[in-house]
Amino acid sequence: MIKLDYNQARKVHKLIRKECCNCVENNCVLMDDVCVQLISQHNIYCNYFLRAVLPLDKNLSAELLSENAKRSRYAENISRLKVIGRNTVKVVLKNSAVNICEII
Repeated sequence: MIKLDYNQARKVHKLIRKECCNCVENNCVLMDDVCVQLISQHNIYCNYFLRAVLPLDKNLSAELLSENAKRSRYAENISRLKVIGRNTVKVVLKNSAVNICEII
């Protein structure tokens, strides 16, 4: 689990509101409820945010992963992500790639 301090949590919330294609009016489309990550102040709980949205902010991603790399089983997974545009992220699995999020 990736832990957040106050300033990191503010950056995470800002990034969610700006970049997450599942966040509509502070609600998560996937969960059909309030965004769990927006109400969290201490940890990253949303796997979608971790894999698809966080890599869009390279500085924040590096900061969080460097602090939590030894404790996080997600560090290896994030290295497989490739940002190919502002609103598109691909997961590279061996020799194939899968779109996670694409907004037109």
